Formats: sequence, structure tokens, C-alpha cells
Amino acid sequence: MGEASVDLVACFQSLHWFNPKLTLPEFRRILKPAGKLAVVWNNRDGDYDEFSQGYSHLIKRASNNHPVSSRMISVEPLQASQLFSDVRCHTFAYRQALDLEELIGRAMSSSYVPREGLVQQQFFADLKDLHNRFCDANGLVYLVYCTEVYLAQSAT
Repeated sequence: MGEASVDLVACFQSLHWFNPKLTLPEFRRILKPAGKLAVVWNNRDGDYDEFSQGYSHLIKRASNNHPVSSRMISVEPLQASQLFSDVRCHTFAYRQALDLEELIGRAMSSSYVPREGLVQQQFFADLKDLHNRFCDANGLVYLVYCTEVYLAQSAT
């Protein structure tokens, strides 16, 4: 991308994949003067209710008890950077309704969930059981999040 060519750079659930020492200068390079950077992250509340606790337990077990956190990003490099100014955080409550197929898809979007074999089959069986125990009359369960939106302006 060309220098000073975009008005907005947005990262959704992805900042943890980037090296801030390389990425922040590149974001600044492609942003127009007074361009904006938006970093959006959903933090799942694993303790919200019994379903949330059960889901968190299954995910933790599927990851071989590796510490799994929905809070994997740090915005400290952004806040400390001289490349951006006026860093502000806005938070929003969000509730995601999921039927069984969507719940399985949501779980499979996590890199630490088993991809094949008996372990995956057991994980799916446990997930289906959890869904069936807690779904409402419409067949839905709910994951609760706090969505954080960090907005920053490119420094002049």
C-alpha cells in the first residue's frame, strides 16, 4: 500500500498476531494525516453463567489445560507509541446467540481446539451435551462478551 493512502486501519481479533515494533510504523506509514487506527477485541466472559463456565471448561480441556484467554492482546505498545495520539477505549456489552451448528463453528474457530480423531469426536459430543443442557426454547445458547474498541489518531 502506498504511503498516506488510507483513512482507517482496522484490526478485529487480530492484533496479537502482529509484532508491534514492525506493525505500528507500517500502520502509520499507510495512514493519511489524521488517519485513524481501530483495534477491536471481544473478551468472552467465561464466568457469566453455568453455560459460560461449562464452555470455558471444555475449551480449556480441549487445549490440554494450556492457559487460554480471550484477552490475548496488549494495547500498551499502541498507548506508548509516539506514532499515534489520542488513544481512547470504548466498551460495549455483547451477547452472541448460537444454535448447535454455530456453537461448533465458534469453537472450531479457536486454534487450540482438536482438529481430528477421537479427541475431536469427544469434544463435539461434550459440546453437544452442553448445548442441549442449556439451550433455550429456540435451541440457542449465549456467549457473553465485553467488546473493547480502541481508537487512535495518527500523530502529526
